[in-house]
This record gives sequence, C-alpha cells and structure tokens, in this order.
Amino acid sequence: MALNGVYYFGFKWLDVVDTHLIIKPEEFVSRLAQLYTMPPAQGAVLLTELVEETYDLIENAIPELDVDWLRSVFRFQRPEWRYAPPNLDVV
Repeated sequence: MALNGVYYFGFKWLDVVDTHLIIKPEEFVSRLAQLYTMPPAQGAVLLTELVEETYDLIENAIPELDVDWLRSVFRFQRPEWRYAPPNLDVV
C-alpha cells in the first residue's frame, strides 16, 4: 500500500484494497486467495514468489531503498536444532 501511496482508508476487504493498488504483483488477489486452499508447502512457495515480486517492484520504484537487506532478512533460514532444548522450569 505504501508503494502506491495508499493508506488505510477504512476497508479491510482485499478486493476493495486491490482496486486502489496500481503497483502490485500480477494477479495479486487471486494468487493470494489461492494460499488458503493450498497445502502448506505449496502455499509457502507461492507466498515467497509474491514477496520476491513485491521486492522487485519496490526496487524499481524506489532505487535508493536497500532492498537487498530486506531480501536477506526475508530469506534468512534459522538452523535446525540437532537436539531438543533442555526443559527449563521458569517460575
């Protein structure tokens, strides 16, 4: 919304918000709606694509913004634990 200069105007319905967005990923609303019906692994892939496309749009519209940093934060993968953490009783 910020990329389009659109700020909260009272509606929370995605279809209404979408009508105010000029700069957005292709078929944004339909692709976002698909997330609710996909298996989690497929949904994660689609959501990642939408986020990456949004970063591309930001990079083109606001070249002075450090999009590489945003991408690195988004792409960061926490390492898997080899062992379960100790059971800590916190009072």
